[in-house]
Amino acid sequence: MLQTFENHLDVLWAFLVALAVVLVLTPAVGRVARVLGIVDEPVERRRIHLQAVPRLGGLALFLGVFVPSLAFLDLSGPYRGILLGAAVATTVGMVDDFRGLPWWA
Repeated sequence: MLQTFENHLDVLWAFLVALAVVLVLTPAVGRVARVLGIVDEPVERRRIHLQAVPRLGGLALFLGVFVPSLAFLDLSGPYRGILLGAAVATTVGMVDDFRGLPWWA
């Protein structure tokens, strides 16, 4: 198993890049969300948190996948479609965070 891992060090590098991107961007996106007022307030009955929680966390996770994908994957095959679908889903999630889409959207 160690030999297989040594033959595919690009997987380790992609993991480390993804980890670094997520660790750096998560607090930054949280601060931006607080500045823009995109927070989930605990005023509704169904909320369980006690303080305002920033939204837009999906953006940091998306970039944590997207950046290493651009660096380490061959995007001529099916990965291009997967990343495009992830970008569309992240965009819809951000619109929901900003505007609050209805459940059917």
